Amino acid sequence: MKNVIDITNEKYINVSISANNEEIKIDKYSVKDCVLVRTTTGFPTNCIVETPYNNKTVIMNGISTILGIEINKKIREMYEPLSNEFKEIEKLTELKYRNLRPTTHFCINGLVTNVEANDFTNREYVVFSELEPQLENESLESLRAEDTYFSNNVLISKILMSKEQYEKIKDNSKYSSTLENLQVFIYDSTLLNQQEAVIKVLHILGKDAFIINSYGLSDQKFNYIKGEIQSDAFNLPNKASQMAKLIYDIRIGKEILGKTFAFEPHMGSDIQANENKLIYEEGIEEDLNHTFYLIENSSMSNEEKKELKEEIYLSINNNSGTKLNKIIKKLISKLSIEEIISLTQSFNQQFIQSIENYQKMTLYYDVDRVDIIDLINTLDNYDDVIFDDNYFDEEYDDFLDEYTDKANML
Repeated sequence: MKNVIDITNEKYINVSISANNEEIKIDKYSVKDCVLVRTTTGFPTNCIVETPYNNKTVIMNGISTILGIEINKKIREMYEPLSNEFKEIEKLTELKYRNLRPTTHFCINGLVTNVEANDFTNREYVVFSELEPQLENESLESLRAEDTYFSNNVLISKILMSKEQYEKIKDNSKYSSTLENLQVFIYDSTLLNQQEAVIKVLHILGKDAFIINSYGLSDQKFNYIKGEIQSDAFNLPNKASQMAKLIYDIRIGKEILGKTFAFEPHMGSDIQANENKLIYEEGIEEDLNHTFYLIENSSMSNEEKKELKEEIYLSINNNSGTKLNKIIKKLISKLSIEEIISLTQSFNQQFIQSIENYQKMTLYYDVDRVDIIDLINTLDNYDDVIFDDNYFDEEYDDFLDEYTDKANML
């Protein structure tokens, strides 16, 4: 293809920051110098990077609410005194649920580095899009060097991949149309790593490249500039400070009048708050479904099943967290570990299959008799349970810690 460029042997093209390369000019950078960069495993069909909200649902190990706490307590009682097997057994009973993250994230003029538990090393593709036209994209929610994100699809213009990956896809009709409409850069991964390849691409495009991490951007190791607030850092004599200043000024509407964006990083945005609420509601709903699935498919008698179901409906409708807690303890006490594991695995398989087919999983409780908001209110009242039932303290605290950790990592 004519639009494919092998950058392996290209020399770095250094862009002078000023005439004598000694004095930094505050107005050196403009929005035309900014390029959005994203590493991804998903090929951008039709030159579009799709958001997870629009193209698929992510399956992850969910936060087990009171049911999961009781299941794992029973597992620990049986296995912990003997060996470490209980940790593996616990994994078999984890409830899975949907985690919708309706945003797509980019860095500006640099490749994202690993953040906490997220590994972005050597994904198949790196995509590029000029920032200036994207400022008119109504789905642009936040503008930051280390985390610029959109709530809808993003049109890209360039793509980078290893020669090996390019050979795999170049003759496949599934990819050919998009490849023909993108500027394609390839490199020898035995001679260059992905970070080096991205720097080369940016320099070939006549742009400066930076090292990015969660603290900001840098053109010198350990010299990161955070673009969150106006500060003396912007006056430092290096390129990173000037790029940070430009992005900051665009974000607050100083550089482009009337154009402002979310001031907080992803965790502090409204979209994150709504997402966490969605996760919480869906996690609770699936936990309730899981509970009724255990009851319905267990070896208990029909009379016992009916009694437990009625008690659960009553506790939810009366908004009694303490009562629900005791009912679930009763349920778990009636089932063997083997039965819990078998039924939970079966439930999870059905749930995952429903997600893959974009279908709502079969409900194992009467939705007309259970209001999910009542259930949420019930679970919100677990603070009362802590004081009434010391047995629950440790398990509930663990649940809160796990929920906070996972939410913060989203």
